[in-house]
Amino acid sequence: MWTTTDVESALRLGSETRSVEVKGPCLPKDTGPMGRVVRAVLALSNIVDGGHIIIGVDDHVMEAMTPGLTDEQFGAWTVDEHPHDLVSRYIDPPISLQFTGHRLRTGAQVAVIEVPGIADEPHFCIKELHDPADGRKLILRKGALYVRSIGKPESVEVETRAAMKEIIDSAVTARLRAFVEQASKAGLVLGIGPEPAIAAVEADTQWFDQQRRAGFE
Repeated sequence: MWTTTDVESALRLGSETRSVEVKGPCLPKDTGPMGRVVRAVLALSNIVDGGHIIIGVDDHVMEAMTPGLTDEQFGAWTVDEHPHDLVSRYIDPPISLQFTGHRLRTGAQVAVIEVPGIADEPHFCIKELHDPADGRKLILRKGALYVRSIGKPESVEVETRAAMKEIIDSAVTARLRAFVEQASKAGLVLGIGPEPAIAAVEADTQWFDQQRRAGFE
C-alpha cells in the first residue's frame, strides 16, 4: 500500500506513467469523472503490475500537488464503501480495490485507488456508459478490454495486435504461475517438458479467446 511519500514522489514526476493515472477533484456520484476512473481501473487491472489512480490533483500541473479534494469529496472516496460498489458494476470478473486517503505537503487532500495487476484472466467492461456532457460519446463500452498504452500513458481500448498479445501473455503467465505455486504447496515436483508447456499455453489462449468473445455477447 502506498504511503504519502509514494504519492508525492509520483506527482513530482510531473506526468502520468503507465502505472499511475491522475484525476482532478470529483465525487463518486459525478457520472463523467467516475466513468473515467472506472476506465482507468479496467486499464490498470489488465497490465502485469497494476497501478494507482490519484484523485484530487490537476493532471496538467501534477508537481504543484493542487487543488486537492474538499472534505466532502475526500470522505466520499475514502470513508464510504459506495465508490467500490460503483466501480464493481462495470467490471467482470470482480476486482478487489484499496482506497486510501492522504494529506500532501501542500495541504491538499487526495484519494488513491490501488489496482492489482492481471491475475489469471483479463477484466472486461460489462456495462455501457455515455458521457453526460455529450450523449453520443461513450466513456465505457460494453464488452471492451481496456489497457494502459505503452507509448503515451493513457487508458485506452485494446485495438492493436500487440496490446492484445500482451494481455494474453500476461494472463497465461499468471495462470501458469498460480498452477506451479499450488503444485508446490501440495508437494508436487513439476518436470514439464517443452511439448506439455506449449500445449498448456495453447489451451489457455483458447480459453482467453472464449472469454473475450463472451464479453461482446
